[in-house]
Amino acid sequence: MLGATLDRDLAPMKKSKKAIKKRGKTEATTLTDDELREQINTENSDTFAALEAQLRSPLGVIPFIGAGISAGIRLDRERPTFPPWSELLRKLAKGTSVESKVEALLKVGDYERAATTVDKNSPGILAQSIRDAFNRDIPDAEVLHGPVSYLPYLASGPVITTNYDHVLEDAFRLAHRGFADSVVGPQEDRIVTAIHTNQRVLFKIHGDCRDRMFRVLTSAEYDAAYGTISTGTGAGKHVAIGRLSWLLFTNRPLFFLGCSLENDRTVHVLRAIKQQLPGLTHFAVMAADQSRRRWTSRKRHLDGLGIRSLWFFPGRYGEIETILNGALERASTRRMELSMVVPKASAVKPAKLPTILGDLLEKHPDSGGTPHKRDINLISSSLYEGSLSFFSAPMQASIRRCWAINSIGLSPRNLKARTSSAIERRS
Repeated sequence: MLGATLDRDLAPMKKSKKAIKKRGKTEATTLTDDELREQINTENSDTFAALEAQLRSPLGVIPFIGAGISAGIRLDRERPTFPPWSELLRKLAKGTSVESKVEALLKVGDYERAATTVDKNSPGILAQSIRDAFNRDIPDAEVLHGPVSYLPYLASGPVITTNYDHVLEDAFRLAHRGFADSVVGPQEDRIVTAIHTNQRVLFKIHGDCRDRMFRVLTSAEYDAAYGTISTGTGAGKHVAIGRLSWLLFTNRPLFFLGCSLENDRTVHVLRAIKQQLPGLTHFAVMAADQSRRRWTSRKRHLDGLGIRSLWFFPGRYGEIETILNGALERASTRRMELSMVVPKASAVKPAKLPTILGDLLEKHPDSGGTPHKRDINLISSSLYEGSLSFFSAPMQASIRRCWAINSIGLSPRNLKARTSSAIERRS
């Protein structure tokens, strides 16, 4: 009786200790907001430097754009957004004999087999549904802000997308950096030509909503475009890499934006290529995770694909724009030795620099004269003080017109007018 009483009395204490131990373990494996922010900054520092070096190189990067970039586009009241691929497949399978099978495939992320199942059950329905869902008018304002508005300035050559819509075409056109051509589907010869000549060409490797001829939807079409893949799971899958995959994924570093990079054909191909070319590196913008375990697993997964990620706080999608703005500023800034730009104050006659800057205004009458005198005086005084270290390419409009053109040789039309941050001062 005494033993039973003691057990009964001690039971709540044992449970309390277990609860405390479990809570402590959970707290140890979950990052606070401040801890996560600190780790994101630490992780991003080296990756930003590597991406900057690549963007400054003659080859740059090839943006690889997924559905996430189009997800934030607002269309009309009746159908305000483009549908996610899973939602479209569920809609097509609803009420048919394959509904349960399609749902099971989508739950494990097997979109290829889900699309194949829908296509076999109702031949031709996928092509028509894609046209109806993605052939939409896009308001200009929607591509003049947000992450998509930065892409025309990060791409000096080809751009790859798996999207069926025309968001990218509109964004580049409105930035006055329109595509010279669009290659729809896995047309290897045209892709080779565009890459070798570094043309600004859009590769719509899965097809276009307005073109039924070239589409990559079903497993057989994925095999033809990417190469065959054996049955199995995860890293155990064997991939026979197709010619198009080698061409797209090994020519130069890719910059993945709006891509989940979780369990699709792109991931399997990247892993197979990484095993054969360990030194190959790509870049991506991805959401971090406050779970230490999940984030560590995510980083390990991306390492296996040869991808270095720039992380943003989970759920704060506005930070993607901040990351792209930072990459653009880093890549478009021309750093100069101080001795080449700023003479010592003792060696400069006080009247000389204002005269030179005044002459600069006269040479560029479009700079507006009087409204820019304050900016010119600021630049002049900064030069005298020796506190001006470099100019940034995406400058504020006034400074850009009267000084940046001569400093870095860029036309105002090719700069993102609303991108701020003009001058960084040396402490």
